[in-house]
Amino acid sequence: QKIMERAIHDWRDWRGEGLVAPRIAVNVAAAQLRNDDFVPALKRALEVLDGDPSALGIEVTESILISNMERAIEMLQQVRSLGVPVAIDDFGTGYSSLAYIVTLPIDELKIDRAFVKKITADAAYEGIVRTCVSLARGLNLKVVAEGVETEAQAAALRTLGCDQAQGFFYSPPVPADQLARMLKAGPFTPPAV
Repeated sequence: QKIMERAIHDWRDWRGEGLVAPRIAVNVAAAQLRNDDFVPALKRALEVLDGDPSALGIEVTESILISNMERAIEMLQQVRSLGVPVAIDDFGTGYSSLAYIVTLPIDELKIDRAFVKKITADAAYEGIVRTCVSLARGLNLKVVAEGVETEAQAAALRTLGCDQAQGFFYSPPVPADQLARMLKAGPFTPPAV
């Protein structure tokens, strides 16, 4: 809960400075999803923004969902009813099942970095990423690639139709004040290759 509150605080500060603040993804652990106070705490955190959900997104891993699918579906439906999008993190490395992906109330798939890392070196990995993108498209989900480290990977992902990407190619993790400076500097410019 403290992480959600901090994310909302930072987001509100950036907006207050007139910056186009990005949605902040918050990873949710299994214990949080089992906690009856999770959704009420999220709702309370959003009250600071008058209920505006555009500050946050929730990310969960496949393995967390599998441990109690019914409960996970119920909780994620409540999260989405607040307008907060839900992503499956590290997709493809857990217990991937087409049956549950269709059932889950989710908004995006995040392709695990293990596949992205080898996308330009191994046709099999490119095929896996292509399949993930196609699956996401078929289910009307946004698809995000994790762990992008090179221009070649970024280019391959663009060609495959990935919606977004994240990784060290764009920026290492930075503290909130440094991110504010980056937002003030304007749109991202890829490093020279």
